[in-house]
Amino acid sequence: MILTRFHGAWYPWSAYVSDTVDAVPALTLVYAYLKDRRKAYVILGALAVACAITLALKPLVSEPRPFVVGVVKPLIAADHPYWSFPSGHATRAFALAASCTFERLGPWPLFWAWAVAIGVSRVTLGVHWPHDVLAGAAVGVVSAWYVHRTRRAWIRLFSALDPVGPRLDRWARARRLKSRYPGRVVVTRR
Repeated sequence: MILTRFHGAWYPWSAYVSDTVDAVPALTLVYAYLKDRRKAYVILGALAVACAITLALKPLVSEPRPFVVGVVKPLIAADHPYWSFPSGHATRAFALAASCTFERLGPWPLFWAWAVAIGVSRVTLGVHWPHDVLAGAAVGVVSAWYVHRTRRAWIRLFSALDPVGPRLDRWARARRLKSRYPGRVVVTRR
């Protein structure tokens, strides 16, 4: 079986990669927000939809994790022993990779490599079955595609909720005008 054969094969590496599932999306959102906040809104929407679907499916399916069945021993602590399907880590990773690809943000092939590494790490750590990771990847990609197709609504929603965005827009516009007209006083409207 694939689980027992590769279980713990890349243990320290797998644990480190698995721990980046929150930091990489957070840093990507900050980068996207500073570059073009509309792209950040779409990425945030894709992550939110993917997480909502995953959190709705986990208690409905209630599949036991591999260590509960006794196939392998877990190499890291896993909460909710019966919430294996789909993998939340894989869902977030693939939603981020697909969103960055659809929005043409940054080095998107690196995001796909990172997402695959997250999926492999969850299986080698013994906390997910391979089909959990594949289902999580599917949920993530479909969520990102859906949000990308309905991006205008997500941009409107998050623009209405964002208290900082309009100020940043005014500041950036004033900076562009100052660089175009050096030595002049530039007044921008509120």
